Amino acid sequence: MKRLWPILLLTVLLAGCVSTGSWTRSEMYFAVQRRDGTPVTEQEWASFIEQVVTPRFPAGLTVFDGAGQWRSADGHVVREPSKVLVILYPSSESADAKIDEVRRLYRERFNQEAVMKVTSPARVAF
Repeated sequence: MKRLWPILLLTVLLAGCVSTGSWTRSEMYFAVQRRDGTPVTEQEWASFIEQVVTPRFPAGLTVFDGAGQWRSADGHVVREPSKVLVILYPSSESADAKIDEVRRLYRERFNQEAVMKVTSPARVAF
């Protein structure tokens, strides 16, 4: 019986972890400076999250502040503040389309050349 205790304990601990199927993790990198050098304010960013992102992904998201660097289409290295938006969602073509729509709307609203997206499979448990 002593040998079974570690196995029973592990079984009980793992029972609390519920796998939720096939999920995707998308990270988007948003410059918070327009091409003309004017900043995207915290209020503008918050409005974008509230009006554009949250309605498409109401289950939740995470935002990090960043310091980005990238090479623009004209070959210049650009350094600027950024926001990193991370969204985890059940994998589907409709969710992927919503991610791309968020990126497009940000580019249009804030005069951006690009919004980088990194997507990977995710193992999610609650």
